[in-house]
Amino acid sequence: MKTKAKVELGITCVLAVVLLFTIMNTLKKVRQKSSAPAIARQTADSFKEGLTQQVAVSSGNLFKRLEEESDSLGLRIDPFSGSLLAPSKTSSVLSLNGILWDKTNPLAMINDEVVRVGSKIAGNKVVDIQEDRVILNNASGDFELRL
Repeated sequence: MKTKAKVELGITCVLAVVLLFTIMNTLKKVRQKSSAPAIARQTADSFKEGLTQQVAVSSGNLFKRLEEESDSLGLRIDPFSGSLLAPSKTSSVLSLNGILWDKTNPLAMINDEVVRVGSKIAGNKVVDIQEDRVILNNASGDFELRL
C-alpha cells in the first residue's frame, strides 16, 4: 500500500470515530430529555396551549378594535406608501332623507338609516340635529347635511 492511501485510510478512520462519538452524545441527550417526568411535560403543554388561546383571543379583539377605528377615520390615502386607497363603505355619499325634530330627542334619517345625536354612520359621528340640517363630524372636521 502506498503512503498516500495509508494517510487517507487513517483520516477516514479518525473521522468515523468522531462521527460515532457525536451520534452517541446526541442519543444520550435525547434520552435525558425524554426521561423528564410526564406530569411536567403535561403541565408545560397545557400552559403553552392556554397561552396560545389567550393570545389568539386578545389579538382577535385588538384586530376588531383597530378595524373599527380605521373605518371611522375614512382614510383615502395610504399613509405609508402615499397611494390612493380604494373607496370603502365608510367613504360613501351621505344623503339626508328627513328629520324628525324634537327639542329633547331629535332624529334624522341619513341613507335610509335612523340616527340620533351621538350615532355613527359611515364613519361619521352625528354631532347635532337641527330643524333643517344635521351636523356631522369625521377625521377632517365638521360638516353639515341640509334638507
